[in-house]
Amino acid sequence: MLIDNIIQYNTWWETGNIGNDTPIDHKRKLFYDVINYIKDRQILVIYGLRRTGKTTLMYHIIDYLLKNGINKYNILYFSFDYHNEELKNIIGEYEKYILKNTLMMENSKIYIFLDEIQKLEDWQNKIKIYYDTYKNIKFIISGSASINIERNSNESLAGRMYDFLLNPMNFQEFLNLKNIKYEMDNIVLYKDMLGKVFNDYLLKGGFPELIDENDDKKIKRYIKTIINSIVLIDIPEEFQIKNIELLKNILNIIGDQPGFILNYDLLSRSFNVSKETLINYFYYLDYSLIIQPVLNIRKSFIATSRKMKKIYFYNSSFLYNYKAIMDSNYYGKLIENFVMQHLNAKYYYREKTDEIDFILKDDIIIPVEVRYRKNINTQNFVKILKKLNLNYGVIISNDLFKDEIIDDIKVKIIPVWYMALISPKDLK
Repeated sequence: MLIDNIIQYNTWWETGNIGNDTPIDHKRKLFYDVINYIKDRQILVIYGLRRTGKTTLMYHIIDYLLKNGINKYNILYFSFDYHNEELKNIIGEYEKYILKNTLMMENSKIYIFLDEIQKLEDWQNKIKIYYDTYKNIKFIISGSASINIERNSNESLAGRMYDFLLNPMNFQEFLNLKNIKYEMDNIVLYKDMLGKVFNDYLLKGGFPELIDENDDKKIKRYIKTIINSIVLIDIPEEFQIKNIELLKNILNIIGDQPGFILNYDLLSRSFNVSKETLINYFYYLDYSLIIQPVLNIRKSFIATSRKMKKIYFYNSSFLYNYKAIMDSNYYGKLIENFVMQHLNAKYYYREKTDEIDFILKDDIIIPVEVRYRKNINTQNFVKILKKLNLNYGVIISNDLFKDEIIDDIKVKIIPVWYMALISPKDLK
């Protein structure tokens, strides 16, 4: 019976707690962001790559509700991962056997958690009906196929939802989960240890289930299944495409040259497909959180060029699936990909022979250059900063801490593992 499956998911109806299977000591940063909206009327939509911990996050929210006095019977969780059921049947069974009342008659707030929601056909319109009909329902939904979740929720639930992107763990969360202690005020004392752990973090990509895995082959295979699930299942299902080989070929190019400059005309001739098809396929990969384009910003720092996009992987750990041997040059490109990922960089600068890897554009302009080598020459970087009328820039190094002032231009040099412990705003 359906009610039996529902009861299995909602163990707190009997015990009053979420049980011991879900660790509660370490909560993701996003948990605290989501909790700020738990009392609001809007639906909370949690989306992102597969295996980033969305289900665990939902259980942490349920644990929070239970500990803050919410009636245990007023919390319903259901996952569509293993059970293909209609939403009206799930809620109907919940009303009949648990609430013993209708939602319309229930005076207190009901919290309904729906996991892997993308597997429910036309989910957005089905939830919309309940949202518009029952003012006392608070929906918290999640999905692994970010294409489906983001597109459909924005189209049908505009104004009715807040969306939250759950990324893989950052380096700070990774260290916390491994119970590795360090002091930011005396960070140089921990540089050797943190540098070593950072390399482990890079390989695992911040995916929580890999935290204690030490077999490199298993780690790479795990991450490859994430890529394949999106490329072979999510994208074809969402966009009804058939040329899977073209998706694979695009990823092979990025894997061979992370940060390559996108030239649709050249690739169109190489792959013997139309330029329009290529544009669509890059869009699909971008929307599915497989790749991340970075735009070429003009000297004014206001406009961007429509051409000359650089293409990286959304998660730098994906690169390990495309290179069996990491030579120094390729590892430097991997680090560049990670810097883009951590800083969520949207822009870079290139004009003729002048180039800066990334430009952070918020309240101030911060140029960021990646120099993952032992000997770092800052002269060319300073020369470009002068041309751009900038008096400050950051260089990401292997393990060097150093501040230089050349012709009134300050250059801050920091190790990549240290950059991974601070927010982009802290680079100022």
